[in-house]
Amino acid sequence: MTLLILCAFLTLCFSCLHADDTTFFVADLDSVGIIFATFDCFSVFSGMKINMSKCELAGIGVKRSVVTALSGVENVSLINDCVRILGVNFTYDQKLFIEKNYVGCIKKLQKVLNLWGLRFMTLYGKIIVFKSLAFSKLIYVASMSSVPSDIIKLIESIHKEFIWDKKRPNIKHSSLISDYPSGGLKNTDVPSKIKSLHLNWLNRLYDNSFHPWKQIPLYYLKKVSKNFNLFHPNLLIPKSMLSNIPMFYRNIIDFWQDISYFPPTTVSMILSESLCFNSSIKIDNLPILPTFFDTIDQVYVSQLFTDNGLLISWAEASEKFKMRNFFKWVQIANAIPAHWKSLIKNSTCDRGICCFDQHLIKCEKMIPVDKLNSRIFYDMFVVKISSSPTSQKYFDRHFGPNLNWEEIYMLPHRITLDSSTRYFQFKLSHNTLFLKSRLFRLNHVPDSLCSLCNNFNETPSHFFSECLVVVDLWNKVRAFFSPLINFEPLTPRSALLGIFSGDDNHLIKNHILLIFKYCIYKNREKNLE
Repeated sequence: MTLLILCAFLTLCFSCLHADDTTFFVADLDSVGIIFATFDCFSVFSGMKINMSKCELAGIGVKRSVVTALSGVENVSLINDCVRILGVNFTYDQKLFIEKNYVGCIKKLQKVLNLWGLRFMTLYGKIIVFKSLAFSKLIYVASMSSVPSDIIKLIESIHKEFIWDKKRPNIKHSSLISDYPSGGLKNTDVPSKIKSLHLNWLNRLYDNSFHPWKQIPLYYLKKVSKNFNLFHPNLLIPKSMLSNIPMFYRNIIDFWQDISYFPPTTVSMILSESLCFNSSIKIDNLPILPTFFDTIDQVYVSQLFTDNGLLISWAEASEKFKMRNFFKWVQIANAIPAHWKSLIKNSTCDRGICCFDQHLIKCEKMIPVDKLNSRIFYDMFVVKISSSPTSQKYFDRHFGPNLNWEEIYMLPHRITLDSSTRYFQFKLSHNTLFLKSRLFRLNHVPDSLCSLCNNFNETPSHFFSECLVVVDLWNKVRAFFSPLINFEPLTPRSALLGIFSGDDNHLIKNHILLIFKYCIYKNREKNLE
């Protein structure tokens, strides 16, 4: 058994047991002696003994620089050294902390990517490799501590070089991180991933179970929120109130504020809004603080209105909130947005569907904090920073503004499982397929003439739908499948984005068309006539 003892000024002693490792937090050396005496007594009856060569003693808090001699136990000064607990190195030396926890992980990450970078993979494959084999090496340590901005930038740089083979990206990052229906490939956004890992602690912090570790974060969070629920939609906390809490908990609050903004659209959402720390409810352009009320209980908007949708009277407010200042009540009443009051007054709502627990709003749904997880947090961060592919504007100019882009982007995922042809269609729909017309402008080929007919510029529209060689081949395909499947003549729109005829053979048509386009593209240097 490995034993680690951390000494500090604590009012009680508690331990953390992890398989065959144990960490004790004690107040003084007398407590350390009691621990070893207990283990000696246990050894007499069980025959098992502590491995003293693996035992370490370290001071934390005000005792972090104290070096104490204890027979048989190694003393570690966390000022210039570290202790390792469950794979994470802890020290007061920030430079040493980064070196021990992150530098080694990044070297392993780079080694994995260097090996996989030798293979010719599509973007699909590279994104999967980075997620599952590379970034996974950082997830554990990144979820346990604040990640320095320099480390995040370094990981982003390594990620970008691997995805694009150290070349200039063809698709902007804000588009590539989106889901398939939005034109992305679910690429990893490193800062959003780290933020979601930190916010995931809230799920464990506010569940119904008891754990000693919760005492420390709850202590610091209550210094800000008093007895009010802190994590609610539209959270806004003055920066000055966060200066005296540890960076890790401060980051969690900041990250929540980043994704919590959501103007309520229904009566139930409005009534579920917290009155304190709310960016939509301000007095003198500042959010209402818990000290504004004489009561220390949580206050929701629902408590300000009667069942008929009218503001409660001053007498009722004075009794409910123990308020003695009429002008405070006037300030609160005026701070509620006018359109909220109008919606509450003109609509009915069953208050049973309101959420008076800590929660977020996602896709018009109120999700309690104990139901949130890192996947939900990550999706919310990505939605904030994602954007549509620039190719949409190009195709909208050529084919009209009424294109169903979600159907276009999902088409290759519905008609094939082959990653090569999927990626081929992905490049077509994003206008990133390099043919001779584009390669000529980059001085990579001597001319821009079509590889098949040698008469016109080799643009995607010409090559896949207008070239006489391709048209002739497509007519032969149409004749082969007729009359079982009736294919339409190719147009620039159908050739590049797919066939959307709405008949029963919609998917099989696009599957055959995709194979046809892929084959002529791969064999464009050959004589296909």
